[in-house]
Amino acid sequence: MERVTHTSTLWSTARGIGVVVLLAAGAFSAMPPALRAQERAPIEVLGVRDAIGLALERNPAVNRTRQGIAALEGEWWSGWGLESPRVSYMEEGIPDGQELGLPGFLERRWSVSQQVASPLASYYGLKRTSAEQGALGLALDAQGATLRAAVKRSYVELVYAREILHLREQEVELARDLDEAVRTRLEVGEAAEIDVMKAELQVAEAESNHAEATRQFQNTRYGLFNVVGLDPEEQRYEVAFPDTLVYVPVEITEDAVLAGIESAPDLLAAEGRVRAASMGVSAAWWSAFPSLQLQFFTQDLGTGFDFHGFQVGFSVPLWFPLNERGAVQQARAEERRRQWQQQETLLALKQQLEQTWHGYETSLAVIRRYSEDVNARADELLELTREGYLLGELDLLTLLDTQRTYLASRKRYWDALRGYYLHLIDLERFVGREIVFAGG
Repeated sequence: MERVTHTSTLWSTARGIGVVVLLAAGAFSAMPPALRAQERAPIEVLGVRDAIGLALERNPAVNRTRQGIAALEGEWWSGWGLESPRVSYMEEGIPDGQELGLPGFLERRWSVSQQVASPLASYYGLKRTSAEQGALGLALDAQGATLRAAVKRSYVELVYAREILHLREQEVELARDLDEAVRTRLEVGEAAEIDVMKAELQVAEAESNHAEATRQFQNTRYGLFNVVGLDPEEQRYEVAFPDTLVYVPVEITEDAVLAGIESAPDLLAAEGRVRAASMGVSAAWWSAFPSLQLQFFTQDLGTGFDFHGFQVGFSVPLWFPLNERGAVQQARAEERRRQWQQQETLLALKQQLEQTWHGYETSLAVIRRYSEDVNARADELLELTREGYLLGELDLLTLLDTQRTYLASRKRYWDALRGYYLHLIDLERFVGREIVFAGG
């Protein structure tokens, strides 16, 4: 396969955690109407950045939050406490004998009235709406970070599944080489029929493991498509890997991770919701204060008696214990509920940080041990054991045990490397920067 050049970014540092997705069967079939309207060009290469962009565009939860922000923008404009003006017309004093030519009215009035809510109630209501909008914006950032992490994790899982598939291919090759060696020794009288049977069983087991690894790889591939949000009609791809999953050290200190927890998008969103609830309490209190009613009118009492008038009124919160008091209690309870949610979010983040950090340290220690010593010794042990068996110095059971040990060692290495990158992805939300696939 084609190799890629190692660069300074961790996308390059993870030299191969990139996945190139090519069209397998020509052009895409017709897209859903909503997507067809955008006239999207067919996707020929799906890199990490492209996948993240598609996921952010199509994810239902993210789009639901976006619409919530749009709804709050509309709520802000309607929160000024200004009702529509009311225009009234009145005539009175119309006698029963109007049909006899008597005057048609004694008084005629045109009036325009305007109801104005408590100014401070409107002010705090607008502040609450703005705070809610800001909190939703932070929640959108948190959702975006979670979705980006999910896409990256899917890429890591996909490349890991590919490496396990490669390992199972190597297992099949080792088993077939062993079978051939046993048959060669049988021909010269240095092996027994039972050794041939053991070798055949080893081949069958290796092929079964390879089939299972292939199934897992295909499932992981479609798992990536689902995270990105590709429709079934768009999932006609062949997946090619330019390189393999390799270890590149990343220096992160625990203090830097702990310092970043206060700026985690999830916690900032929770704090914003508490601020919005606090403004809601103030708005509920001020809503009990009098609202104003302004009225301007023209009055006609007959010829030569045209007047203009102005009337001002205000509401009296006589039923405060039954009306506004309940709204205040509800607002206070909502504020306390959101404070507990903030505390819950903080505790959950601290737990996740501790677990992720210790998982990162464990994976890093395993990787370093294997990279510095175990991998080379395992390769050497396998080679020496195979040579010893071919020379008749070692028996078949020793070779089988060595092969199993070698394959298990390689599997543990890939498991540790997978965990290493997954933990790094989870730590990104705490350090405030991208670590894996930073170069896109």
